[in-house]
Amino acid sequence: MTAPRSQSTIAAAGAGGSASGSRVESVRVPAGGADPVRFLRRAAGRPRGFWQSQGRWSAFSGRVLELDSRDLEKGTAEDLFTGVRKAGRGIVQVPDVHDPPEGPEIRWYGGFAFDTQGPASDGETLWEAFPAARFVLPELQLLGTPDGSSLVAIRNLTSEGEGPARETLSARAERVALESASEQRVGAERDVPPAVSFRPQMGTARWMDAVSKILDRLERDEFEKVVLARALDVTLADVPDPVCVLDSLRAGNPNANVFYLEIEPGAVFLGASPELLCSQAGSHFVAQAV
Repeated sequence: MTAPRSQSTIAAAGAGGSASGSRVESVRVPAGGADPVRFLRRAAGRPRGFWQSQGRWSAFSGRVLELDSRDLEKGTAEDLFTGVRKAGRGIVQVPDVHDPPEGPEIRWYGGFAFDTQGPASDGETLWEAFPAARFVLPELQLLGTPDGSSLVAIRNLTSEGEGPARETLSARAERVALESASEQRVGAERDVPPAVSFRPQMGTARWMDAVSKILDRLERDEFEKVVLARALDVTLADVPDPVCVLDSLRAGNPNANVFYLEIEPGAVFLGASPELLCSQAGSHFVAQAV
């Protein structure tokens, strides 16, 4: 079998290639027929994630480097964004995710919390794995577009050294691409345990009071539009397989923005949204109203 054609690139740390950061190497190979669900199953027990929007999707696994807001100096929300961007560029310089280069893409995966102080949970550690900001530079990325799919493999040259030849990284990428395409699914991927109970986090009286107050303020022309929502705790009949839930969300919401984040194995944040809250491409910022 002819080996897939590969592309490779090396990214240096910092805008000026400072030696204090990391140098990473990436290789991209074609991955025709690769299934992101199979890919994510192979990554069980490791950092993994998925993102789908506007006909494109990406899945990742492993960790080359990590950026955690708990390692940064405390400050305001504005300082958090600035600090994360500065820290990320200090670790390794990566291209703009919305303006990929001709060579292999190197991108961070993760996000920021809406509540930078962390949601109250009565002493529980439900959100401990999701601090104010947390990002990971993965070892493997499976990228899908309407034109096909490809797999990107990354390694840290700073910690691993220039040692193994680039062909070693290419061989790994080719192997994972083939395995992700050739593996057969076991059972029904979309079987999710049924819900057995529902518990709103906000009681009916409090909800009605909030609605009444908003209506009063709308009458006074303080707002033009308000969207209210209530959080709902759902208990399932059995512990769900998060990848099955992801697969079900993709099948039921093919045009939605679907996401899955599991930087810390066992702590999963996933969902599907009809709107993309915001996106940034270079100096362009786009926000969608709900």
